[in-house]
Amino acid sequence: MKILYMLLVVGMISLCPSQTVGAKEGAEVFDIKKGEIVLTIPNSNALQSQVRDWLSSSVSGIAGEFKIEPSDGIAIKVPLTPPYFGSK
Repeated sequence: MKILYMLLVVGMISLCPSQTVGAKEGAEVFDIKKGEIVLTIPNSNALQSQVRDWLSSSVSGIAGEFKIEPSDGIAIKVPLTPPYFGSK
């Protein structure tokens, strides 16, 4: 459900007028079962701000059980400029 919400927000942000940011690439949604990028979204300040909010509110430490090679689902890549390291 959380992934669906994230895709909905990313999709809504992609409809906003994009602003040029320092990251060279757009955000990519990768379908793990298909093994391919299924959606590319222009990178914008609004998208980067949303991703920083997600990271600051949801990441609280080291993942206990993180599967490096999942068999299904999606992966979302959003280049951040400048890099975001979270709270220390």
